[in-house]
Amino acid sequence: MNNFILIFAIFANIIGVLLTYYSFGKDDKQKRLMNTLIAIGAMYILVLVVYFFSSLGIEKVSVSSQAKTMLTLAFVPVNSILFLPFIIRTKRKVEEKQLTQNALNIRTAIIIVLAIIVIIYEFFYFRNFQKNLVELQQKANNTIVENNVT
Repeated sequence: MNNFILIFAIFANIIGVLLTYYSFGKDDKQKRLMNTLIAIGAMYILVLVVYFFSSLGIEKVSVSSQAKTMLTLAFVPVNSILFLPFIIRTKRKVEEKQLTQNALNIRTAIIIVLAIIVIIYEFFYFRNFQKNLVELQQKANNTIVENNVT
């Protein structure tokens, strides 16, 4: 099962990177690559910040770094696919004067609302995931102690 999740996460990351890369349009390849790396890096940092705040007050368990890695691998491409192409294309249309100020304001409001909803969802998902991980670790420790006592 872990291999399936890992393969899916890698596939999703590749799709997220490609969508971001091709959203930059006809810029030269080196500039598109640099902008793609910056955008994906910013998304990675955002997911890590959400994870950090969701873990406040939760006991750390021995597998928490692996869980953090898996959650990050899963949610960075989701956020990238949802937001980056839309933001990049909107920015490009503004630069090319294909978008009016009113349309830009509407798009900006939509993306902000959606981003807030997604970040709040991720926060609570990460928090519940970590709490469940702590409970499983405690149950496993209790089982080990009970087996050693008998």
